[in-house]
Amino acid sequence: MKHLKCITAIAVLLAVVSLGSTLALSIFAQSKGQEILSKISRKIPGLELKAVSADNGLFTKTGRLYLHYVPDPKEHGGIMAAFDYKVNLGFLGVSGSFERVSGFGNVDEMMRPFLGSLPRIHGRFSASLFEMGASADLQSDAFSLPVNDGRCNIKPATVKMALNAALDVNARFNLSGLDCTADRNYRGRKAYNLDLKNLYAELVPELSKNSLKKIQLDVGAQTFAAEASTLYLIGFGPDDEVKDPSLREGFSLDEPKLIFNVDEPDVSGLQALGIKISGNYAFGMPFIRNDTMIPMHSFKDLDLDAKISSVDLKGMIKTLKKGELTDLKRLISSPAVLDLKRLFFKKGGETFESSGSSSLVLGYNGKLQDLSADFSVKAGKKMVIDFCQNGYGEMLDGLVKNGSITLSGDEYSTRLQLQNEDLKLNGVSFQSGDESEDGFENTLPEGSGE
Repeated sequence: MKHLKCITAIAVLLAVVSLGSTLALSIFAQSKGQEILSKISRKIPGLELKAVSADNGLFTKTGRLYLHYVPDPKEHGGIMAAFDYKVNLGFLGVSGSFERVSGFGNVDEMMRPFLGSLPRIHGRFSASLFEMGASADLQSDAFSLPVNDGRCNIKPATVKMALNAALDVNARFNLSGLDCTADRNYRGRKAYNLDLKNLYAELVPELSKNSLKKIQLDVGAQTFAAEASTLYLIGFGPDDEVKDPSLREGFSLDEPKLIFNVDEPDVSGLQALGIKISGNYAFGMPFIRNDTMIPMHSFKDLDLDAKISSVDLKGMIKTLKKGELTDLKRLISSPAVLDLKRLFFKKGGETFESSGSSSLVLGYNGKLQDLSADFSVKAGKKMVIDFCQNGYGEMLDGLVKNGSITLSGDEYSTRLQLQNEDLKLNGVSFQSGDESEDGFENTLPEGSGE
């Protein structure tokens, strides 16, 4: 009996706390709502937010949020839109939904030349005082977009944003699909075709005292394939007389992924940039000739991991916006170092792998003063021979003979070292035929003479 009374007392206490918290949130939202919107507006120059309530119940609130944004104070008009919202108040948290008001403001008119009509845009949001975090999801229905000589069908897209107690922000964009097709035909095929499935982009910034400390951008997709008539790409019409009207270019990407990192600035404000690329890639230039499909050049299991240190990213962005690259020495560390941790891929059942580093010193006005590199490279025998088949076979044989390149079993390997204009392969200086007609003669196999 005592346990039952205890449980009952706890249940009543929780109910009172829950009701009290909900009422407190209701009063807070009603009295402080516009004040919060005003603070957000002051943070973004040119933005004005105003909420007009339609129903202020204790547990549910509905209304309309008006948005007016003028990026340039010298211009008039700007962007005007409105969103209907519904807020549900609960124990130590709020949740709700919103939807853009179609036909209100000037967004529909601005986008009519491009889209015809905007898709339905809606979403949900939530905030928890217990978890000290908030999240919001923005969704767009499928729509069509007219493009040059064709049309793109864009499938539903979402944008998700989250904020936790440590003020860590995460934003993710997802596009379930995109396909574009031309109106005109070339040799019985559309001028171009593009198909993209499950594209995503995730931005993970790390803040410190209201300033950006680090940032990581992840971009990827399930598949991305495109093809186009060569004649269309270079400006010919489908009925123009040409030698081969069937020529087509194409590529396909399977599970492509890019990770871009910007590290924390050092004492001088410079940041290291990291990049990782993976996936399966195939290119055909062309992949159709004389009405016959040609196998694409495929690179499977690509793995690129590299880092550049260090650059003034903010300064470089500002300089690029001005359209000039002056005083690069101030924007890039000296020496600037490229660290290639790994470059690996498979082609035709063989592998290619390389790693190493290079550095350069920039003088005043961005002039190159010193360049050095040290890379190890190894690749499958057939892959190298195929690459050298267009007039470089004899050179390859000569480099193997003088020790510049090592052939072991079914694999070629070498160590490439560069110091300004001095290039060495496996410690052997490399001389081109342009410098001396006899300079490369000793590297050629016997009997290969003039």
